[in-house]
Amino acid sequence: MLSASKKSEIAKIKLERVLGVTVSNNAALDCDIISELVAYPAGCTVVLFNPRRNSQAHVLNACRKTVTSLALAGDGKFLTTGECGHMPNVRVWDISDPQNAVQIAEFPGHKYGINCVVSNVRDNFSFYVFHFMYSFYIFVFHF
Repeated sequence: MLSASKKSEIAKIKLERVLGVTVSNNAALDCDIISELVAYPAGCTVVLFNPRRNSQAHVLNACRKTVTSLALAGDGKFLTTGECGHMPNVRVWDISDPQNAVQIAEFPGHKYGINCVVSNVRDNFSFYVFHFMYSFYIFVFHF
């Protein structure tokens, strides 16, 4: 067991820079022309890289599952990620402030890794398309 002081020290640790990628296919790399972000996975972390500022922000998958696919929505405010491992999930993140990304939706109950995710936001509707090894889903949300 960790002592309270050790837990406090661990809580203060901040990821400064990622020096690698785990991109294995084109479904795990995306670029958004509005926010000028390039998104790519590095294990259970998604790196949001702004090449004009040479800066990084990070979206950490708290369950520590490897991110296998991702997509930035067309408005530069949302990121969708797919995972691999036991009972993988699709997660939607609000990245309007990339330094403080917040998970806003989670789609559990998948048996196999998520191969590809696509997302788009138009006229207060958000469209998410998930492709799994043996299945295909489309979700539409109104906000």
